[in-house]
Amino acid sequence: MLTSVFLRTMQNFSGSFYSPRIMICCSMLYYMYSWSQEWLLNLNINKCQVVSFGRHIDNTCVYNVLDHNNCTIPLARVDKVKDLGVWFDEQLPFKEHMHDKINKACSMLGIIKRNFKYLTIRTFILLYKNMVPSPK
Repeated sequence: MLTSVFLRTMQNFSGSFYSPRIMICCSMLYYMYSWSQEWLLNLNINKCQVVSFGRHIDNTCVYNVLDHNNCTIPLARVDKVKDLGVWFDEQLPFKEHMHDKINKACSMLGIIKRNFKYLTIRTFILLYKNMVPSPK
């Protein structure tokens, strides 16, 4: 079901139906669909989104998915997505992710300043290293 929608979308998008990349994508998509059906983990279509990465992005392409009633549902297109705690956006500069981490570090620094008035440098460093996560 998902594979046929993907094939039709890719055929309209690329024009060549049996290109190797399309067949690989379809087989991967079919494997994911089979795995989700076997483990009774259906995709929540309302949470599915489309994001494209790169310099030249074609936002005119619409991706559709069939639901359990065989109704076509267009997937929402977003310009940024958070995956495993990292923000990814279309151009991949990671500005949103860095801004988020800097805000968290500054807020923890503010908590330390408000709650601990008289600190030695050693104690402050110990608190800061334990409360503010360091990049790894």
